[in-house]
Amino acid sequence: MKDGATRRNLWARSAKARFWLTAALAAITYSCVSTEFTQLFDQVVLHRPITGNHLATLTFYFSLLALLACLAYFQRDVLNRPRTRLRQIHQPPQRQHLTLFVSSLNPGSYDSSSGFPPGFQPSFKLSSDLDGLLDLKDKGRPRWPWEMILRGIVHHVPRLQTVSVFCSTASITQVHLLGRILGRYPEFRNVKFKVVLRREHGIDLVDFPGPPHQNGGFS
Repeated sequence: MKDGATRRNLWARSAKARFWLTAALAAITYSCVSTEFTQLFDQVVLHRPITGNHLATLTFYFSLLALLACLAYFQRDVLNRPRTRLRQIHQPPQRQHLTLFVSSLNPGSYDSSSGFPPGFQPSFKLSSDLDGLLDLKDKGRPRWPWEMILRGIVHHVPRLQTVSVFCSTASITQVHLLGRILGRYPEFRNVKFKVVLRREHGIDLVDFPGPPHQNGGFS
């Protein structure tokens, strides 16, 4: 069983090499076809004394060229197929610091007081709330972009210590809601969140704001 899997793995890894080998053989065969066609033309049309059955040789090379061209066509997908060294799903290593880019929430897609989707009742038990948000999507409700924030950050707990938060000019007015949400989950109790604000003189690092910011986002 293991030997069979190894052979299949090697066969898959050599797919691109086999395609280029087929293309190279097709190019060489094309050159032979051109040479034999020239010889046949000189022999039949120009009546030059050239020995050999160039019609038979031309037929052979042309058939081989057609075969290689078909083979290369059926292998063409290896040029456009994305490749990765990771043949299995691997969890990324846990980090002590993350940089977070906050997407803005569309009007009507969130509760202005809680930041959650309309009608969603959070339990502030993270695993339960993530399952509840998934159920909303399965029911055809609009996606809530901040769900990915919760899923992404929780992977790095308990090693995570600090998170730098970058906002757009739209999400800077909503980031206070994100601060309230993250502050209610026990998983993030020991994590320090700092919002990166754009200033005229540079940038500032501030805690999650109580009232909403109107300026300081990045375009």
